[in-house]
Amino acid sequence: MAEWVAYSKTDQAARGEETWVPADSDNPLYDPVLATRDWLNCLHSLGVRSGPVLRALTVAGTLQNRSTATRRGDHLTGDAVNDIVRGRAHKAGFKNWQDVTAHGLRRGGAQEIADAGGDPTKQGRWKPGSAVVKREYLDRAQSRAENPWLKVQAKQSERPE
Repeated sequence: MAEWVAYSKTDQAARGEETWVPADSDNPLYDPVLATRDWLNCLHSLGVRSGPVLRALTVAGTLQNRSTATRRGDHLTGDAVNDIVRGRAHKAGFKNWQDVTAHGLRRGGAQEIADAGGDPTKQGRWKPGSAVVKREYLDRAQSRAENPWLKVQAKQSERPE
């Protein structure tokens, strides 16, 4: 699936950039393409065919009236996205749900790419040669013995089924 990011922290001039997200047909519950199609179908049923993908809904499932929100317009703020992610973590029963942030979704994905031997620079839209990517993702993934996911995997393999 192609995703158009019109503006971001690394694109303050709002030139926009396209990034690709692959489907996960082996696991429909975690397939980002299927989830996006479902959400777009929901928006289409509400009459929305263009504009921001992430929009505020009321408890009743209708689009929140944004006509007076001239500065923000139709999109959600970063704080609103954080609240949604944190709320889902709480609903899922995560122990430290209050510590969960939307940034963790970006960081977790980048770490998984690096752990798999890839370079998350382009997917995460970081600048080429980014010291942050090297320090936070690539260097950490290189040191497999220190990788915390190994401890998680070892613990999971100890659990009886």
